Amino acid sequence: MTKLLLIASGSIGVLHLSSYVAAAKQEGWDVRCVMTAATRIVPPSTVAAFCPVYAEDNAGELRVAHIELAGWASAVAVIPATANMLAKIAAGIGDNLATTTLLAVRIAVAVFPNMESTMWTNPIVQRNVESIRSFGYQVWSKPRTMYSVGRGAYEEGIGIPIPMQFIEFMAELNQEDKAKPEDR
Repeated sequence: MTKLLLIASGSIGVLHLSSYVAAAKQEGWDVRCVMTAATRIVPPSTVAAFCPVYAEDNAGELRVAHIELAGWASAVAVIPATANMLAKIAAGIGDNLATTTLLAVRIAVAVFPNMESTMWTNPIVQRNVESIRSFGYQVWSKPRTMYSVGRGAYEEGIGIPIPMQFIEFMAELNQEDKAKPEDR
């Protein structure tokens, strides 16, 4: 059974987090979720109706939360990933439960950025994405029309996939990871 660890950062795309959890559970996957600033947009109790949720204020429920979560997972997805989260991953910063868990993970990780095109095309963001890819992380970078909160209109950007695209992407990544030797 796939054990999916979702790491949610504070993008407006986190409003759809429960849809990804529900889609994964429909596939029979076991799901846990780590929330960062996402808790300012979606209360953890909303997601907890579908799966266990860990945030800074309840991480003490696990003895060494980042190590236990990293060891439990057979698949990891950062969804949605903000520019801030991309920068932290690229730099190896471990200043919260989400980023320390990512530092402890030894399996394939998928990252799903969600941001307006002006941010996505920034050379600093692109450098961070390339750095993340060089670590072996898979980065979803398919453009889609999405609502720009800042502009109050629809525009092209890098948005998270629909739940079934997410499931297909993660299932494929999980199969590829199982085929690799245990060298991580």
